[in-house]
Amino acid sequence: MVLLSLGLAVLTLVGLVLTWTACFPKRRGDTPYCAACGYNLTGTDLEIADARCPECGEELALATDVVRGERHRSPYRIALATCCLLLGLGPLIVVGIGTVRRVDWYEYKPTAWVAGDIGSDTAPIASKAIQELRHRWKAGGFTAGQLSKLAEACLAAQARLSSRQVIEPAASEEFLADLYANGCLSAEQVQRFFAQMVEVTPQVRPVVVRGQPLYVGALIRIHFPNTSYNVQPRIEARLDGASLEGPPGHFGPLGCFFGRSGATIGAGGALDVSPPIGRHRVEMDISVRFNDKMDWCTEGQGAPRDAGLYTERRMVTGDVEIIPEESGDPVKLTHSEELDAAVALAVGASEFLADPENEAGNGPSTNWVIRLSLHHPLPIGLAFRASAEFDGQQVIAPGAITQSPGGNASTSSSKIVVFAPTDAQPQSVTLILRSSKPAALRTPDLYEIWDGELRFENIPVVYRSGDNWRMRRFVGEVRRVEAPEQPDRAVEETP
Repeated sequence: MVLLSLGLAVLTLVGLVLTWTACFPKRRGDTPYCAACGYNLTGTDLEIADARCPECGEELALATDVVRGERHRSPYRIALATCCLLLGLGPLIVVGIGTVRRVDWYEYKPTAWVAGDIGSDTAPIASKAIQELRHRWKAGGFTAGQLSKLAEACLAAQARLSSRQVIEPAASEEFLADLYANGCLSAEQVQRFFAQMVEVTPQVRPVVVRGQPLYVGALIRIHFPNTSYNVQPRIEARLDGASLEGPPGHFGPLGCFFGRSGATIGAGGALDVSPPIGRHRVEMDISVRFNDKMDWCTEGQGAPRDAGLYTERRMVTGDVEIIPEESGDPVKLTHSEELDAAVALAVGASEFLADPENEAGNGPSTNWVIRLSLHHPLPIGLAFRASAEFDGQQVIAPGAITQSPGGNASTSSSKIVVFAPTDAQPQSVTLILRSSKPAALRTPDLYEIWDGELRFENIPVVYRSGDNWRMRRFVGEVRRVEAPEQPDRAVEETP
């Protein structure tokens, strides 16, 4: 390595000498030139006392003011000098380029320029700008005015995130959460910070046959920064100005929802009310309370420690038209061989989990839990009632399973089937998912559902012994439903 370094140094020195001698060779001949500007003085009388250069006006009185002879540069010597320099400096140039490339020059970019990148349409650039500014802020050095401007830029980026425009998830909210926690946001900025986390979409079934349930609710989407925030949503509904009261858990306090990336909460329910035929206005007051403690409970289950960090309030509206009974069937049942195959492939079930100790607190009965999943989007909605059979017995889930076209499966209380007290301990059960018009009627958007029955024969029962749910997936067999299901007011909906 030492010899190699010495050889490269010698080559570099030879290259420098050759470069100098190639660019400035010795003059040959007697042709006079001005030493100052290099002008050819041939024909100029240099013997007179006040002789001057015709080009630059420099005096030519002294012998050193005039140089004689011409330089003849050799291209071969220049080429040889270049080769020596490349061989001597090449490895150093390669190492230098690699070093320069490894330097994160973005760290040295002026703060004002970095702040301008927050509004970039390219998500990685916007996210990198926010992360760099967050790092600089933690290192100190920002004035109150600079912090306010940075907060405004991040709030604008957060608004774009809320509207599903380009920016990497939560990058702006992470910075805003830090600024909020350190008291660097104004009251108006705090309001915008929390308000822009919440999106509320009213969900009202627009056309309802008189005498059938009226679905009233809202879809609340909340995207969190990576903090310990949790939320407590609440909904109050009115029909033509009169208050509506829904089943427990659908209106009023809806529980304590929290997460580190966000949540989608379906709030509302199907109400057995009978407004007169015609159009009606539904109004919903939505409040979402943000808390900073992960152990918050719903009202009635535990006392809140304080009033929370912030409460966002929205009022959304929807219209519903009540039509006469003779107007037709509001839910269409559809099936085909291709659709049957798609449903059977998409909807799966895992083992039943039996909990003899009944940790849910439902008395001496046994809890039975099964997980359903939708592995592929379907072009049609699903509305099922679930039941299970074993040893000649049948139990029906107290809720319903509904799914809009194109999404992932969602389940309600039918995930948990509570059996009557029994000493039986079956090794397997048969799960039956049967299409249900009453279940579809208790949703905001199902007007056409798959018609049929899925049977999952002989699903093993796993008896609780710690966490021993093996999560094997089973595929159901499609059968036709011979008799239409009669309306059943006991069926609850899944938002």
